Amino acid sequence: MRKPFMRFARLHKVFSRETLFIVPPKRSSWLKVRLTHTYRPTLTPMLVLQLFVLIGLIQGVLGMAILLTNIRSNSFTVRYDTICALGSQCTIPVHLPPMSKPTIYYVIDTFYQNHKDYADSVSPDQLSGRNVSCSRLNSECYPLRGCDGGVCPHTPCGLRFATRFNDTISVQVNGTEMPIDASHVAWDTDLKKYSPSFLKDEPEAERRRTIAWMRVGPFSRLPKPYGQLTDTISGPASLVVDNHYPVHMGQAKYVTIRSGSTTGSKALGWSMVLGGLVCWTAAMAVRWAIEHAAPMVVA
Repeated sequence: MRKPFMRFARLHKVFSRETLFIVPPKRSSWLKVRLTHTYRPTLTPMLVLQLFVLIGLIQGVLGMAILLTNIRSNSFTVRYDTICALGSQCTIPVHLPPMSKPTIYYVIDTFYQNHKDYADSVSPDQLSGRNVSCSRLNSECYPLRGCDGGVCPHTPCGLRFATRFNDTISVQVNGTEMPIDASHVAWDTDLKKYSPSFLKDEPEAERRRTIAWMRVGPFSRLPKPYGQLTDTISGPASLVVDNHYPVHMGQAKYVTIRSGSTTGSKALGWSMVLGGLVCWTAAMAVRWAIEHAAPMVVA
């Protein structure tokens, strides 16, 4: 009975943690650099309490500052798919709050652009102008056929481009159409991914709106920028919409006109305030734990 035990002991010594260097041995040359004079904080309960209070204070102050700067920002939203028949143009009279150079968004409710099959149905190499084989296009653009007998029925291929938004929106004041600037609707990083020949026959504004559409939205409510008005607007106005984009049961289309803020949206402000409250709640829990901790008994 002694031999198996001694054999196990030898194996345990050979395959110990120090031998396999899973944990480096202490005070050995395996540790190349010894930081003897650096600051090594010890996370005591009081230090954790102070950190929670400091982080919560910073988040709360920044969140309140963002909310205060958004007090003057106004927005207006109208649903138009129930007003305009599909394939028709309609004029919707609205009364807008005072807004300085607001941004126009179109919003599609219950549109899951983040669905895996939808998000993956695109060929990035084709969008960047590279030559892609027919078999690869059929694989990347599934469930649509990217190539059939050497002919591409959809250029570019994929569900993202095939379902792009094609309604037109304009704003009129006293019968005069206000100019809409679409030069900033697409990110610069997205513009670099597309070939200069991408939609070269279409107006630059429509090209940028299509690139903005191709960026996958993370939620079921899909807001996309349409453009920015170049002047201040207030009072009675008219929304002129050409309704061409079909929606199905449970979906809805909206137009939102919103004046922006340099510090971010209200959602960012509320999220930072909520984060500050969470930190302060954690600090109160740590303080309660400190006050009610059992005294340490030294034997």
